[in-house]
Amino acid sequence: MSNTLNTVLEQEESYLLVYKNSEKEVTESTDKKEIEFSSLRELELLKLALGDTVDRIYIGTNGEIANSALNEASWNYRNPQEMYDISTKIPIPKIVIDEIKDSNKPIGKEMVHKKNPENVLISEPKNHGNVWYFKGFSDIAELNSDHLSDHVDGIKLFEAFRQATLASLHLNGLQHNGVVALTNFKIDYISYVELDEPYIIQAIPACEKDGGAMFCVFNIIQGDKVVTKGFLGAYTFRSKEIYLEKRRK
Repeated sequence: MSNTLNTVLEQEESYLLVYKNSEKEVTESTDKKEIEFSSLRELELLKLALGDTVDRIYIGTNGEIANSALNEASWNYRNPQEMYDISTKIPIPKIVIDEIKDSNKPIGKEMVHKKNPENVLISEPKNHGNVWYFKGFSDIAELNSDHLSDHVDGIKLFEAFRQATLASLHLNGLQHNGVVALTNFKIDYISYVELDEPYIIQAIPACEKDGGAMFCVFNIIQGDKVVTKGFLGAYTFRSKEIYLEKRRK
């Protein structure tokens, strides 16, 4: 992986995970961003997504969660809904905004399965923990239209989701020699996304390097708020031959 793509932000922002039903309050002074969790599974998902940006886990007197939290967490690759339900708890770090807001360099076309670089809709990535961030663009050659239309913007936005999903899965280790097939998706349009104004895609990928079931949960941030959220589920076949055989059945 090139140095350009493997852009890791300095860990200037880290997180304190706090059990919601803890009997005690966090009284010590801290500059860590607090994220509440209400169950063991929420804690596991946050640990998977945030990685080494988690500074500490505060569970108060709940010893059961304290002991269980030491177990190795794992994704359920067929259940993106559980990460979708809590994804907006993860704030976009200020350092990401500062580094990506003026980025105009698109990610390599091979990362989003395009042949023409003019059809790339996302920037080179930044990551914080295991969460990837891309600046979204509005210009794409294959969807240029001679009239303005909300449905054209909707198509562009879905393509940006798709590209962020593919790129983050590859950045997370997915090999390039397989065939990625979309299996399900969910999109919640909270507010209208103005494509002529800056927007950032927050992507949380979950996959194995050699394929199988996988997903990416995403949030679209514009004007310091989440305006769209959703997920794309996929299955990656290890080769084109296996994919074609499956299609024939």
